[in-house]
Amino acid sequence: MLNGALKFSPDECLDIVFSEGDNAETKLQITNIGLSPCIFKVKTTTPDRYLVKPNHGLIRQAAVTEISIVVVQSKKKDIMALAKAKGMMKCTDKFLVQSSVVDASVVGELEGKTSTELAEAITRLFGKREKRMLNAKKLLVDFMVPESRAGDGYHLATESTPEEMFAEIVTLRKKYDDLVAFTVKLTAERDSLSTNLAEVQKELNNLHDHVEYDPACDPDMQHHRNKRTFHTLHVLFMIFFSFFMGHYGLLQRLFAGS
Repeated sequence: MLNGALKFSPDECLDIVFSEGDNAETKLQITNIGLSPCIFKVKTTTPDRYLVKPNHGLIRQAAVTEISIVVVQSKKKDIMALAKAKGMMKCTDKFLVQSSVVDASVVGELEGKTSTELAEAITRLFGKREKRMLNAKKLLVDFMVPESRAGDGYHLATESTPEEMFAEIVTLRKKYDDLVAFTVKLTAERDSLSTNLAEVQKELNNLHDHVEYDPACDPDMQHHRNKRTFHTLHVLFMIFFSFFMGHYGLLQRLFAGS
């Protein structure tokens, strides 16, 4: 149900300006143009992103309340980094201001309460009211972030036009095709290298099979041959020595007999 007793400024969209040094914030003014006091509370689809002060309150007839909406510092950094990386971004955040008319007797009770007590009292009052008795105002949010490309100024982070979306799709498609072509090329080179490696290995095996085996080049065979030669010489020496010793003994006996 639209709110006929309250007037909002801005009326449709909250523009939040981002800069390096200042807070990212905006103001919302609510004016009671009705004949009765109203209570209100502010909700958002992303409560962890914003600080809203006050997020509840009482507005008398013809009175004006200004609400400050500030982006949390850590979220501000994330938004600016994302905007610089993508060039622009669309904000889908929304705010909802619920309000309801209250009797004059309730006003005195609410005005004497602290901020915490007022929030609890307003929450109880909204809980007792039927939905049809509540008024609601929806507000969109637009982020105005610094230009990430050449040039100064700000751009409004709104939805891209169909032409811009088509151009972006074409660019992404080209990048995808280039990546696929590069992957195919790498796969072909890998297969070619694998084939060449197998052929080289096969040639090495064939070369090894056809090489003549030369025992003279074999250290073990050379050692065996040297050992066998030494053994033969040793036997010949012993035969010669025995032959010599046998003749020497015979000569001794001959000389002893003479």
